Amino acid sequence: MLGWFKNRKKKAPTLPKDFASHVDSDAFKIVQTLKKGGFESYLVGGCVRDLLTGHSPKDFDIATYASPQKVKNLVSRSFIIGKRFRIVVAKRKLDHEDEPNPLFPPLVKGGKPNEKEIQITTFRRAPEMQGDRVNENVFGSPKDDAFRRDFTVNGLFLDPSNGKIVDFVGGMDDLAKKHLRIIGDPMERFKEDPIRILRALRFSARNSFEIEAGTLKALKQSTPLLAAAKKERVREEILKFLKEGTAQKGFRALYDYGIWKQISPKWHNLLETDAELREFFFRSCGKMPDWDPSFGSAPLFYMFLLPLTRIKGDRHSSDEILSAISDDMKISRIEKEEIQFIHQTLKGLATKRTPNFKLIQKDAQILRQIQFTLVLKALAEIDTKVWQDHWQTHLDAWKPHALWITSTLRKNPERGPHTPDGRRPSGEGRPSRSPRRRRRGPRRPDGAGPASGASSPPSVAE
Repeated sequence: MLGWFKNRKKKAPTLPKDFASHVDSDAFKIVQTLKKGGFESYLVGGCVRDLLTGHSPKDFDIATYASPQKVKNLVSRSFIIGKRFRIVVAKRKLDHEDEPNPLFPPLVKGGKPNEKEIQITTFRRAPEMQGDRVNENVFGSPKDDAFRRDFTVNGLFLDPSNGKIVDFVGGMDDLAKKHLRIIGDPMERFKEDPIRILRALRFSARNSFEIEAGTLKALKQSTPLLAAAKKERVREEILKFLKEGTAQKGFRALYDYGIWKQISPKWHNLLETDAELREFFFRSCGKMPDWDPSFGSAPLFYMFLLPLTRIKGDRHSSDEILSAISDDMKISRIEKEEIQFIHQTLKGLATKRTPNFKLIQKDAQILRQIQFTLVLKALAEIDTKVWQDHWQTHLDAWKPHALWITSTLRKNPERGPHTPDGRRPSGEGRPSRSPRRRRRGPRRPDGAGPASGASSPPSVAE
């Protein structure tokens, strides 16, 4: 009797009654447009999984029988991209209905980039060899497409007009059991794309999924493959851990499975040799700042690198570690400058070289002032003894300053990034600078001058 109770079939997940209100209106319209054009079409992937697990989807992807050219002909403002596998991106303006965060005004009106992208893919099947190269632009049926996806919980299709779920891979059953299982042979699928290792651990941390035994065994055996993965793709997955608030649990799993050793050997050695620092890293990752794509990635990377502020002794060794980690994480030159600005200003506060952070009412300073304030707030929660008084002092001056920022952004709502990952094209939303002028000397604590040696490790006084 007890055995039956333990093994009984768990209740299948269901869409919320108001699921339609959580579906992006533009994605819904595109699906309807394609269906009216005679092509079977669905919402697919993470948005379906999120709706079934009680999360609000951030991105909506569409799969259809229509070829990329047919999609482009039917859907306005759509563009074909990609060589290995062609997809269509439809660009739409974001609705700016939400009120901006009063304490951390985003750099565009409404708190998000001004445009969103909806990806539309044609149902695909297993790639074929054409001569000596692999052709991935081989189209198929919805079932073929489902079996080409990574995890069963990401292989579900949803017709948003009636709430019908189409499941060819057992994703609904795995959602009911809270299992994360790869589609197909796990070893082959991880070999096909090692980034799936990071995605598996991120999905597991985000949804409290238990990784299915066969998938977990293959994941552990496949971790060396990550050493050869493209660093740009690794960077994006690490940032997703930080953005989603899954870094504390997820990064601990990366350590337990020896994954840091593959993607950043210096970082692994640092965590491996210093247990106190390692636990500080995991703990601080649970205090990520309130974040918006328009803030850029520098505040998240600063918090990621925070353990380096606790290294004592050989400064040269710290420089070497930070330089290697920056390369591994593909931290850009601009991001290094922003990180260094945050660090030097914090250092000025901690050592009392400056009594407070100088607030400057200039458009060009908005980004860095928000970045600094985000980090200071997070530090006040991590180390109250050192930073709480600084945060309270800063907060009194920041609230009216944030109102000035909000009013400035309302007058000029187009400023800020225009890409989903928060990277600014051609220096948008940054302090103006002359490309021919060489900067010299260290940046002053109030941020009035440039930072020299942007790769210097943080060493904020504790």
